[in-house]
Amino acid sequence: ATFTTTAVSGATSYLWTVPAGVTIVSGQGTTSVEVNFNNVAAGAGAVGSISVKSVNDNGCTSAAKTLALTKALPVAPTSIKMTEGSGTTAITSFAKYMGTNKVLTLTAAAVAAATSYEWELPEGVNQLSGGNTNVITVNFLGVTSSNTYNNSTAAVLTNVLRIGVKSKNGVGVSTTNNSALVNPTTTSTARLLTLTAVKPAAVSVVAGQIAGLCGGNTYTYTITDTALASSYTVTAPTGATVNFINTLTFTVTYPVGFVINTSTSTANKSLVVTSVNGMGSSATSKTLTLSTAMGSIASVTGGTTYSSCDQSFSVAAIPGATSYTWTVPTGASIVSGQGTNSVVVNYGLLTGNQTIKVYATNACGVSSMVKSVTLTFSTCNIFKPANVSAISEMNMYPNPASQEFNIELNSTTEGQLEMTLFSMNGAVIRTKNIPLNEGPNVIKENISELTSGIYFVKLTNQSNNETVTKKLIKQ
Repeated sequence: ATFTTTAVSGATSYLWTVPAGVTIVSGQGTTSVEVNFNNVAAGAGAVGSISVKSVNDNGCTSAAKTLALTKALPVAPTSIKMTEGSGTTAITSFAKYMGTNKVLTLTAAAVAAATSYEWELPEGVNQLSGGNTNVITVNFLGVTSSNTYNNSTAAVLTNVLRIGVKSKNGVGVSTTNNSALVNPTTTSTARLLTLTAVKPAAVSVVAGQIAGLCGGNTYTYTITDTALASSYTVTAPTGATVNFINTLTFTVTYPVGFVINTSTSTANKSLVVTSVNGMGSSATSKTLTLSTAMGSIASVTGGTTYSSCDQSFSVAAIPGATSYTWTVPTGASIVSGQGTNSVVVNYGLLTGNQTIKVYATNACGVSSMVKSVTLTFSTCNIFKPANVSAISEMNMYPNPASQEFNIELNSTTEGQLEMTLFSMNGAVIRTKNIPLNEGPNVIKENISELTSGIYFVKLTNQSNNETVTKKLIKQ
C-alpha cells in the first residue's frame, strides 16, 4: 500500500513511523512511502497509526500527522450464478448435467475489498478452471442421486445441491449467516447457490415416418427436446436396430420381412421414446404406433366434373409412398404426371359419367386402397375477362378422319391460336399459327399424308395461354 503527504515549505525530508507488523518497503524520507502488512496478525480490528513529520535543514521536526489503520473482513459476494456455454440464463436445476462432462460457468458477484475467492464445491462437482477468482468452470461428472441431498418433504422427488463461495483478503474471509436454510440445513458460512434436480418431463413430440414402413429400410426420427433431459432411450420392435446420430436424432432399421398385422404384439408395433437424466427416467413415455400398411388416400383434388379440356387431379402425399398409379377410362389419356401424386388428364371425346382412380405404393411394393372418384361431363368453357380472347364451344370433326378434319369454335374477340399436331409418343408433327375472328371460326386441316393411328391436336389461345387438347384418330 502507498501513503502520501503534502509537501511542506522548508522541509528537506520526512520521517514516517508505522505500527508493529507494518514494514516500510520504500520512500522513507520522502513525501510518499510504500508499505506492506505481511507481519500484521490476521483478524479484524485496529492495526495502529501511521504518522509522518517534516524535517528541516537544522534537523528540527514538525508535529506528527497521523492516520489510524484498521483491518476488516471483506463482505460476501451478493450472488452466485451458473450458466452454460455462451448463455446468460441462470441455471437452477442440475438434473440434466448429473454424470456428464458438460462445462458450466459459476460467477460470483465481485467484491471490491477481496483479493481472491474460496469456492466450496460439493462431492462430484469438479473445478476445471478459474483458480481462486470469482469466475470458475466446473462439471457435474461425479454427481449422482446418492451423493446429493434428497428432499423427501417435497411433493415431487427432489434432490438438492449447494455451491458456496467466500471472498478473501489479507484479513480473512467473508462470512454469511445461513441458519435460515432448511432441506438441508447447513453449517457453511459461504454465500450459497441452491440447485435442485427432478426427473425430466416426458417426450411430447417425435417426428418421423410411422406408416408404410418397409422391412430392411432405415428411417430417421427427431425428438423435440424435453425440459431437464440429458439423453433419451428408444425401445423398438424385436430385430430393429436403433442408432442415435445426436442427442435428438436417431435412426431405426427395421428387420427384413418386418410386417405388422392384427396378431402383432403391442411391443412389436411400437416405438417408445423416454427422456432421461441423472435422477432417472420420465414418469411416462412417448409411444408411436407403427404400421407396415400404406396410409389411405383421403380425397382427390380436381373437381367432380370433366370436359374435353386438359384437367389436373392430385392427392396429398402419403408418408412412405414412392409412386402413385392413376387409372383413367378407355378413351381418356394421361398427358403427364403418371407415377406422381399429380396428373393432367385429357378425356378426348368421352361423355357421360366417368371415373378416375389412384393408389399409392411404397418401396417394398405395399399399396394403399384404391381411391375412386366419379366425374360428370361438362362442356369445356374457358371464361376470361373482357378484351382477352376466350374460346368456347369447341368441336372437332370428323373423328376418325382420313383426309382432313375441321375444328369449329367461338372466340369472344379477334386473336391468335397456335395449333400443334403431335403423335402418340409425343413427337411434334407440325405447328401453325391461326388468326381468330370474333365469333364463329372454322379451321380445316389436311392430314392425308399421315399414317393411320392416334394423334393429338393441341390448341393454345395465345392471348391467355389456355390450352385444349383433343385426341384424333387417323384412318
